Amino acid sequence: MTRFGVLFVLLAFSTPGAGRAQSHHRTVMVPMRDGTGLATSLFFPDSDDPLLDAILVRTPCGRNTQRRAVDFFTGRGYLVAVQEVRGQGDSRGEWSLFGFSEKNDGYDAVEWLAGQEWSTGKVGMIGGSYVGWATLWTAVAKPPHLVTVISNVTPSEPFRGAAYQDGLLGLGNLDVIGQFSGSPRRDAVGHPQLQR
Repeated sequence: MTRFGVLFVLLAFSTPGAGRAQSHHRTVMVPMRDGTGLATSLFFPDSDDPLLDAILVRTPCGRNTQRRAVDFFTGRGYLVAVQEVRGQGDSRGEWSLFGFSEKNDGYDAVEWLAGQEWSTGKVGMIGGSYVGWATLWTAVAKPPHLVTVISNVTPSEPFRGAAYQDGLLGLGNLDVIGQFSGSPRRDAVGHPQLQR
């Protein structure tokens, strides 16, 4: 078995919440550079440490979809911040699939976390699929306090290998877009790529 395979098995079968447990959480609206507030749940570990490293997860799927990551990392002493991307869940603004706002919003979220009184100034990001793509897009912006990114099952180029195929929106993705926009046919069919 390769080293990656061993790491995967250890992570997949480790007990979420092993070690220290989550002690409490709160939800805040984190301001972006344009004033838009993004709903962010902060999950604190049961820890006596006055300063914490943070792990940021930015998702269009809702803050409650990340329970395993929250349990796993808070159980190991990390603060976990789960943020709904712009226009999703309780976050303000308008969402755009693979939108350019993800880069600036990710940068702003990392720097906001690093500036909190309980933060060591070290922020990592983790995620798969769209969430993983959001980590890569944030890394491109080079926030000074982003120290690591773990991205898996992620399209490296959204206009070639994900919702878009060679720059055109794939018709097979209408239901996925609709899932996030609230109305699969009405919102997706009005997409500019489909009106050509």
